[in-house]
Amino acid sequence: MDVIVCGFGNLGFRHVEGLIASEVIKQITIVEINDTTFARNMERVNKLYGYKKNICRVSSLEECPINANLAIVAATADCRAEHLTSLLKLGTQKILLEKVPFNSLAEIKIALLSTKHSNSIVLVNTPRRLYSAYIMVAKLFKNISIQQIKIKGVTDLATNSMHFLDLVDFLSSKKLFKLETIPDNIYDSKRSGFVEFSGKVVATFANNRNELECVLDSSNSHGEIDLTITTDRGIFNVKEKSSQGTILVVGPDKTEYSDKLEMQSALTKQYVLRPELMCQLPSFCDIAKTNTLLLESLPIDTFLSKDNQRYRIT
Repeated sequence: MDVIVCGFGNLGFRHVEGLIASEVIKQITIVEINDTTFARNMERVNKLYGYKKNICRVSSLEECPINANLAIVAATADCRAEHLTSLLKLGTQKILLEKVPFNSLAEIKIALLSTKHSNSIVLVNTPRRLYSAYIMVAKLFKNISIQQIKIKGVTDLATNSMHFLDLVDFLSSKKLFKLETIPDNIYDSKRSGFVEFSGKVVATFANNRNELECVLDSSNSHGEIDLTITTDRGIFNVKEKSSQGTILVVGPDKTEYSDKLEMQSALTKQYVLRPELMCQLPSFCDIAKTNTLLLESLPIDTFLSKDNQRYRIT
């Protein structure tokens, strides 16, 4: 199996860790133009896993193999449209986009058109719907009406909102149609040139029968994500305890269920070993509306770039 990884920062490194751990990987081609970034993270790879002769580096996608089995686009959002276009031309079979997929409204429209007319499968890496704890919760909700979901502890809302908006879509089988961002603090992202915010994101989901309100709140963040899910059968609580690597679910009758909280490297390994698992992720076409509504909800004066072409999030 031949895999292309676009971008070799911290996130790209985590994906490469998972690929190294998979016995089905034949070749890993890393696209990274920054010499320092590549050298730093290859040193980490060599220290942790020893020299890997099946990893090569290129500086552009034009140097990548044709018809690769998988490409993971872990570069920042301002580069993803260019990467996607090149990967579609190369005939890459599956393409996994990190989120936020795009920070330009124009690029979202172009990507929708190009993916719809391609044989490539283009997916977005919002993997909570693959966690067995959330699969169990979703099964519980098949015959239960969810009225509200409050999620506390979501840091860096510009980047991380899409994880939880997709999770609400998965748990409720309702689709997002309205979104409001309420920043209380806007600050520099850990990724140079981009910004983040804390505060709240208020979203409304609906199906043919009723609506559901979801509130993402960055307060009370101590390394835990806390979901309070109000239903017609009572309140469910879900806690992601990252320090312990666990997810704890408590039902209205106080019944408890716990499971492990998967790290990205472990998920990447699972994706390549079980391609059908990866295909359970949302397609870009499925998540494009969420991407659009998120950008449109951001305050223009602080988030839009000087050329008015991009929102400064990734």
